[in-house]
Amino acid sequence: MSKSTLDRTHQARILVVDDEADVRLLLAREISDRGHEVVAAADSAQAMEEMGQANFDVVLTDIRMPGMDGLGLTEWIERTRPDTKVIVMTAFASLEIAATAVRLGAFDFLMKPFGEMDLVTSSIDRAIQKRRVEEDLR
Repeated sequence: MSKSTLDRTHQARILVVDDEADVRLLLAREISDRGHEVVAAADSAQAMEEMGQANFDVVLTDIRMPGMDGLGLTEWIERTRPDTKVIVMTAFASLEIAATAVRLGAFDFLMKPFGEMDLVTSSIDRAIQKRRVEEDLR
């Protein structure tokens, strides 16, 4: 990865949405340690509220949450903030759920537990790069 590409993946705004506080805090800490601005939300309602107040480059969301699930949030983001890249994560993965997430607009699909945090940060970096390339093409 060139230095200019690497630079363009930093200082992004990332929204982490997970109802499990320990997972949410771990992800927020790991992502912010890599130079990104991170906001954490406990559910889709809080995530939508945060997105009403600020723009985010990437949303990292769990699927199973109380209220609107992560697939519903993904669909809402695709409708209202189509430039925002969504990465869906779940411990209850299936091919059907992954296909649905992608059909609804998800950029990537990750299975929990994460074997290595690098899988998460690599997905985030790729999402940021794609978003920035799309911005450059406009």
